[in-house]
Amino acid sequence: MIIRGASRGNGKQLAQYLQTPAENERVEFFGAWGTSNPDDLTASIIEMDRFAKLTKGSKSIYHAIISPDRDESHKMTDEDWLFCIDTLAKEQGLHGQPWAAQKHLKDGKWHMHTTHQRYSVELGRFISDSHSYKGNDRARATCEIKLGHARTPQRNENRPILTKNVIDAWQKSKTGQEFFDRCKDYGYTVASSTTRRPFMIIDENGRSFDLLKKLRDKPNKFSVRTAQMKERMKDIELPSDKSVIRNIRTQQKARIAKENKELFEDMTERERRKSEFAKKFKPRDHDKDHER
Repeated sequence: MIIRGASRGNGKQLAQYLQTPAENERVEFFGAWGTSNPDDLTASIIEMDRFAKLTKGSKSIYHAIISPDRDESHKMTDEDWLFCIDTLAKEQGLHGQPWAAQKHLKDGKWHMHTTHQRYSVELGRFISDSHSYKGNDRARATCEIKLGHARTPQRNENRPILTKNVIDAWQKSKTGQEFFDRCKDYGYTVASSTTRRPFMIIDENGRSFDLLKKLRDKPNKFSVRTAQMKERMKDIELPSDKSVIRNIRTQQKARIAKENKELFEDMTERERRKSEFAKKFKPRDHDKDHER
Protein backbone atom coordinates (compact mmCIF):
# COMPACT_ATOMS: atom_id res chain seq x y z
CA MET A 1 0.00 0.00 0.00
CA ILE A 2 1.11 3.55 -0.72
CA ILE A 3 -0.19 6.61 1.13
CA ARG A 4 1.06 10.04 0.18
CA GLY A 5 -0.38 13.52 0.58
CA ALA A 6 0.20 17.25 0.91
CA SER A 7 -1.62 20.42 1.85
CA ARG A 8 -3.07 22.55 -0.95
CA GLY A 9 -5.66 25.15 -1.82
CA ASN A 10 -7.93 25.85 -4.81
CA GLY A 11 -10.66 23.45 -3.76
CA LYS A 12 -12.73 24.11 -6.88
CA GLN A 13 -9.91 22.94 -9.18
CA LEU A 14 -9.27 19.89 -6.98
CA ALA A 15 -12.94 18.89 -7.03
CA GLN A 16 -13.02 19.21 -10.80
CA TYR A 17 -9.86 17.10 -11.14
CA LEU A 18 -11.23 14.35 -8.88
CA GLN A 19 -14.41 14.06 -10.96
CA THR A 20 -12.73 14.08 -14.38
CA PRO A 21 -12.23 10.57 -15.83
CA ALA A 22 -9.07 11.44 -17.83
CA GLU A 23 -6.90 8.29 -17.67
CA ASN A 24 -9.19 6.64 -15.12
CA GLU A 25 -11.48 3.82 -16.20
CA ARG A 26 -14.03 4.64 -13.50
CA VAL A 27 -14.64 7.50 -11.08
CA GLU A 28 -16.89 6.97 -8.05
CA PHE A 29 -17.94 9.30 -5.25
CA PHE A 30 -17.25 7.48 -1.98
CA GLY A 31 -18.72 9.92 0.48
CA ALA A 32 -18.22 12.94 2.72
CA TRP A 33 -18.58 13.69 6.41
CA GLY A 34 -18.90 16.85 8.48
CA THR A 35 -19.91 19.18 5.66
CA SER A 36 -23.29 20.79 5.03
CA ASN A 37 -23.58 18.89 1.70
CA PRO A 38 -22.22 15.38 2.38
CA ASP A 39 -23.79 14.03 -0.81
CA ASP A 40 -21.95 16.50 -3.03
CA LEU A 41 -18.18 16.20 -3.52
CA THR A 42 -17.68 19.63 -5.12
CA ALA A 43 -19.78 21.48 -2.56
CA SER A 44 -18.01 19.68 0.30
CA ILE A 45 -14.50 20.50 -0.92
CA ILE A 46 -15.35 24.13 -1.73
CA GLU A 47 -16.86 24.49 1.75
CA MET A 48 -13.60 23.24 3.32
CA ASP A 49 -11.58 25.58 1.13
CA ARG A 50 -13.56 28.68 2.16
CA PHE A 51 -12.17 28.50 5.68
CA ALA A 52 -8.88 29.77 4.29
CA LYS A 53 -10.47 33.23 4.27
CA LEU A 54 -10.33 33.17 8.07
CA THR A 55 -6.54 32.88 7.99
CA LYS A 56 -3.56 34.32 6.16
CA GLY A 57 -2.86 30.91 4.63
CA SER A 58 -4.13 29.38 1.42
CA LYS A 59 -3.54 25.63 1.84
CA SER A 60 -6.83 24.80 3.47
CA ILE A 61 -7.10 21.14 2.40
CA TYR A 62 -4.98 18.08 3.08
CA HIS A 63 -5.21 15.99 -0.09
CA ALA A 64 -4.00 12.39 0.14
CA ILE A 65 -3.98 9.28 -2.04
CA ILE A 66 -4.50 5.80 -0.60
CA SER A 67 -3.30 3.22 -3.12
CA PRO A 68 -3.37 -0.51 -2.21
CA ASP A 69 -1.90 -3.22 -4.44
CA ARG A 70 -4.02 -4.20 -7.44
CA ASP A 71 -5.53 -7.45 -6.07
CA GLU A 72 -6.02 -6.06 -2.58
CA SER A 73 -7.75 -2.94 -3.93
CA HIS A 74 -10.54 -5.10 -5.39
CA LYS A 75 -11.02 -7.01 -2.12
CA MET A 76 -11.42 -3.91 0.06
CA THR A 77 -14.88 -3.23 1.46
CA ASP A 78 -16.34 0.19 2.24
CA GLU A 79 -15.49 -0.48 5.90
CA ASP A 80 -11.84 -1.10 4.93
CA TRP A 81 -11.65 2.18 3.02
CA LEU A 82 -13.28 4.01 5.95
CA PHE A 83 -10.72 2.49 8.30
CA CYS A 84 -7.93 3.85 6.07
CA ILE A 85 -9.51 7.33 5.98
CA ASP A 86 -9.93 7.36 9.76
CA THR A 87 -6.40 6.07 10.40
CA LEU A 88 -4.89 8.67 8.07
CA ALA A 89 -6.85 11.44 9.78
CA LYS A 90 -5.64 10.34 13.24
CA GLU A 91 -2.00 10.22 12.14
CA GLN A 92 -2.24 13.68 10.55
CA GLY A 93 -3.97 15.23 13.56
CA LEU A 94 -7.13 15.68 11.48
CA HIS A 95 -9.44 13.28 13.33
CA GLY A 96 -12.91 14.80 13.65
CA GLN A 97 -12.32 17.22 10.78
CA PRO A 98 -14.71 17.27 7.77
CA TRP A 99 -13.61 15.10 4.86
CA ALA A 100 -14.64 13.96 1.39
CA ALA A 101 -13.36 11.04 -0.70
CA GLN A 102 -13.43 9.89 -4.30
CA LYS A 103 -12.42 6.48 -5.73
CA HIS A 104 -10.62 6.05 -9.05
CA LEU A 105 -10.08 2.85 -11.04
CA LYS A 106 -6.89 3.24 -13.06
CA ASP A 107 -4.98 0.52 -14.95
CA GLY A 108 -7.25 -2.07 -13.33
CA LYS A 109 -6.46 -0.91 -9.77
CA TRP A 110 -8.55 1.10 -7.31
CA HIS A 111 -7.12 4.02 -5.38
CA MET A 112 -8.77 6.67 -3.26
CA HIS A 113 -8.35 10.44 -3.05
CA THR A 114 -9.17 11.90 0.37
CA THR A 115 -9.55 15.57 1.29
CA HIS A 116 -9.58 16.80 4.89
CA GLN A 117 -10.34 20.29 6.15
CA ARG A 118 -7.24 21.71 7.84
CA TYR A 119 -8.95 24.67 9.53
CA SER A 120 -9.98 23.85 13.09
CA VAL A 121 -12.98 25.81 14.34
CA GLU A 122 -11.99 25.04 17.94
CA LEU A 123 -8.40 26.24 17.52
CA GLY A 124 -9.20 29.06 15.12
CA ARG A 125 -6.28 28.14 12.85
CA PHE A 126 -4.94 25.54 10.45
CA ILE A 127 -3.85 22.22 11.95
CA SER A 128 -0.11 21.77 11.42
CA ASP A 129 0.99 19.60 8.51
CA SER A 130 4.69 19.42 9.42
CA HIS A 131 6.33 16.03 8.84
CA SER A 132 3.13 14.78 7.19
CA TYR A 133 5.10 12.09 5.36
CA LYS A 134 5.82 10.42 8.70
CA GLY A 135 2.11 10.38 9.50
CA ASN A 136 1.40 8.87 6.08
CA ASP A 137 3.96 6.16 6.72
CA ARG A 138 2.50 5.31 10.12
CA ALA A 139 -1.02 5.21 8.65
CA ARG A 140 0.14 2.91 5.85
CA ALA A 141 1.74 0.49 8.31
CA THR A 142 -1.36 0.42 10.54
CA CYS A 143 -3.68 -0.18 7.59
CA GLU A 144 -1.52 -2.97 6.17
CA ILE A 145 -1.47 -4.79 9.52
CA LYS A 146 -5.19 -4.32 10.21
CA LEU A 147 -6.31 -5.32 6.70
CA GLY A 148 -3.78 -8.13 6.28
CA HIS A 149 -2.08 -6.53 3.28
CA ALA A 150 1.50 -7.24 2.24
CA ARG A 151 3.88 -5.06 4.28
CA THR A 152 5.74 -2.30 2.46
CA PRO A 153 9.43 -1.79 3.40
CA GLN A 154 9.80 1.45 5.36
CA ARG A 155 13.12 2.39 3.85
CA ASN A 156 14.78 1.70 0.53
CA GLU A 157 18.37 0.85 1.45
CA ASN A 158 19.48 1.54 -2.13
CA ARG A 159 18.56 5.24 -2.08
CA PRO A 160 21.99 6.53 -0.98
CA ILE A 161 23.61 4.41 -3.70
CA LEU A 162 21.12 5.70 -6.28
CA THR A 163 21.91 9.31 -5.38
CA LYS A 164 25.65 8.69 -5.59
CA ASN A 165 25.36 6.96 -8.97
CA VAL A 166 23.08 9.58 -10.51
CA ILE A 167 25.37 12.41 -9.44
CA ASP A 168 28.34 10.48 -10.82
CA ALA A 169 26.52 10.00 -14.15
CA TRP A 170 25.70 13.72 -14.34
CA GLN A 171 29.21 14.91 -13.55
CA LYS A 172 30.81 12.53 -16.04
CA SER A 173 28.48 13.38 -18.93
CA LYS A 174 28.38 16.45 -21.14
CA THR A 175 25.20 15.80 -23.12
CA GLY A 176 21.72 14.64 -22.29
CA GLN A 177 22.14 11.42 -24.25
CA GLU A 178 25.37 10.61 -22.46
CA PHE A 179 23.70 11.21 -19.08
CA PHE A 180 20.75 9.02 -20.12
CA ASP A 181 23.11 6.21 -21.22
CA ARG A 182 25.24 6.37 -18.07
CA CYS A 183 22.12 6.10 -15.92
CA LYS A 184 21.09 3.10 -18.02
CA ASP A 185 24.45 1.48 -17.27
CA TYR A 186 23.65 1.78 -13.57
CA GLY A 187 20.23 0.19 -14.14
CA TYR A 188 18.19 3.41 -13.98
CA THR A 189 15.90 5.05 -16.52
CA VAL A 190 15.49 8.80 -16.84
CA ALA A 191 11.87 9.57 -17.70
CA SER A 192 9.51 12.49 -18.16
CA SER A 193 6.53 13.09 -15.91
CA THR A 194 3.21 14.91 -16.19
CA THR A 195 3.34 15.94 -12.52
CA ARG A 196 4.94 19.02 -11.02
CA ARG A 197 8.22 17.09 -11.07
CA PRO A 198 9.21 17.16 -14.76
CA PHE A 199 11.99 14.57 -14.55
CA MET A 200 11.97 11.21 -12.79
CA ILE A 201 14.59 8.51 -12.25
CA ILE A 202 13.31 4.91 -12.08
CA ASP A 203 15.35 2.05 -10.64
CA GLU A 204 15.41 -1.56 -11.80
CA ASN A 205 12.60 -2.50 -9.39
CA GLY A 206 10.19 0.09 -10.82
CA ARG A 207 10.52 2.61 -7.99
CA SER A 208 10.39 6.22 -9.19
CA PHE A 209 12.10 9.23 -7.62
CA ASP A 210 12.30 12.95 -8.32
CA LEU A 211 15.47 13.21 -10.42
CA LEU A 212 16.38 16.72 -9.29
CA LYS A 213 16.18 15.69 -5.63
CA LYS A 214 18.63 12.88 -6.38
CA LEU A 215 21.00 15.40 -7.92
CA ARG A 216 21.57 17.17 -4.63
CA ASP A 217 24.54 16.75 -2.32
CA LYS A 218 24.23 19.26 0.53
CA PRO A 219 27.54 18.42 2.25
CA ASN A 220 29.41 19.15 -0.99
CA LYS A 221 27.07 22.03 -1.94
CA PHE A 222 26.15 20.38 -5.23
CA SER A 223 22.76 20.64 -6.93
CA VAL A 224 21.25 20.74 -10.40
CA ARG A 225 18.51 23.24 -11.17
CA THR A 226 15.46 22.56 -13.30
CA ALA A 227 16.67 24.98 -15.99
CA GLN A 228 20.01 23.14 -16.22
CA MET A 229 18.26 19.80 -16.58
CA LYS A 230 15.88 21.09 -19.26
CA GLU A 231 18.76 22.57 -21.22
CA ARG A 232 20.77 19.34 -21.17
CA MET A 233 17.81 17.08 -22.00
CA LYS A 234 16.12 19.37 -24.57
CA ASP A 235 17.08 17.25 -27.60
CA ILE A 236 16.08 13.90 -26.08
CA GLU A 237 12.63 12.34 -26.26
CA LEU A 238 12.29 10.74 -22.85
CA PRO A 239 9.87 7.87 -22.14
CA SER A 240 7.07 8.61 -19.69
CA ASP A 241 7.54 7.39 -16.13
CA LYS A 242 4.26 5.48 -16.29
CA SER A 243 5.26 3.55 -19.41
CA VAL A 244 8.65 2.64 -17.92
CA ILE A 245 7.10 1.40 -14.68
CA ARG A 246 4.43 -0.52 -16.61
CA ASN A 247 7.11 -2.29 -18.67
CA ILE A 248 9.10 -3.18 -15.55
CA ARG A 249 5.99 -4.59 -13.86
CA THR A 250 5.20 -6.66 -16.97
CA GLN A 251 8.75 -8.07 -17.00
CA GLN A 252 8.55 -8.83 -13.28
CA LYS A 253 5.29 -10.75 -13.72
CA ALA A 254 6.71 -12.67 -16.69
CA ARG A 255 9.81 -13.58 -14.68
CA ILE A 256 7.74 -14.73 -11.69
CA ALA A 257 5.47 -16.78 -13.98
CA LYS A 258 8.53 -18.42 -15.56
CA GLU A 259 10.05 -19.19 -12.17
CA ASN A 260 6.77 -20.70 -10.96
CA LYS A 261 6.50 -22.78 -14.13
CA GLU A 262 10.05 -24.07 -13.73
CA LEU A 263 9.39 -24.86 -10.08
CA PHE A 264 6.23 -26.75 -10.99
CA GLU A 265 8.02 -28.68 -13.73
CA ASP A 266 10.84 -29.52 -11.34
CA MET A 267 8.38 -30.78 -8.75
CA THR A 268 6.55 -32.81 -11.40
CA GLU A 269 9.82 -34.38 -12.57
CA ARG A 270 10.74 -35.34 -9.02
CA GLU A 271 7.34 -36.93 -8.50
CA ARG A 272 7.77 -38.88 -11.75
CA ARG A 273 11.18 -40.19 -10.70
CA LYS A 274 9.85 -41.07 -7.28
CA SER A 275 7.00 -43.03 -8.86
CA GLU A 276 9.33 -44.91 -11.23
CA PHE A 277 11.63 -45.77 -8.36
CA ALA A 278 8.71 -47.13 -6.33
CA LYS A 279 7.64 -49.40 -9.22
CA LYS A 280 10.95 -51.28 -9.04
CA PHE A 281 9.96 -52.76 -5.73
CA LYS A 282 6.97 -55.08 -5.34
CA PRO A 283 4.93 -54.58 -2.23
CA ARG A 284 5.31 -57.35 0.33
CA ASP A 285 2.54 -59.93 0.63
CA HIS A 286 1.86 -59.96 4.37
CA ASP A 287 -0.34 -63.11 4.11
CA LYS A 288 2.56 -65.13 2.69
CA ASP A 289 4.84 -63.80 5.36
CA HIS A 290 2.40 -65.07 7.95
CA GLU A 291 2.29 -68.54 6.34
CA ARG A 292 6.07 -68.73 6.57
